[in-house]
Amino acid sequence: MVPGRITGYLWRELITGRRLMDSGRHEDALPLLNSFVRKLEVTPWLERLIWIAPSIYTIRTKSMALNNRGACHLELGDLDSAERDLNEAILLDSLYPIPYFNLAVIEMARDREPESRNHLEISRRLGFTSGSIDQILNRVKTVYAKLEPAAKIGS
Repeated sequence: MVPGRITGYLWRELITGRRLMDSGRHEDALPLLNSFVRKLEVTPWLERLIWIAPSIYTIRTKSMALNNRGACHLELGDLDSAERDLNEAILLDSLYPIPYFNLAVIEMARDREPESRNHLEISRRLGFTSGSIDQILNRVKTVYAKLEPAAKIGS
């Protein structure tokens, strides 16, 4: 019980950001995730708390936070920022499958299906079996819906 309270307190921004993401409030989650990434940079020992509250996909807390931040950017239609965060997450933990899945969504949104399938395959090989082309296409529809109004304004 105590370890959960410790991580809950010290990782408050990450946990709250994730809850906001789950409720579709990606814009509200971003400042919290940004804050948590900065917090990890100035207090790197917080990374070690992953051993108290482990993730099933990564042992790098910063990689998890960057993936979440990248997913927020993706849902908000900012593909370049999303790609930057996801690639940084992979640099920290190349065995973390979820950023590869999110990169597959970006590649599909950019109409690069072979690259999308490659990222999806890497994600699957690393153990993320929840992803499929159908899920990618559904997420791409969400991204397009967010990009479309911006494209019309600029026309």
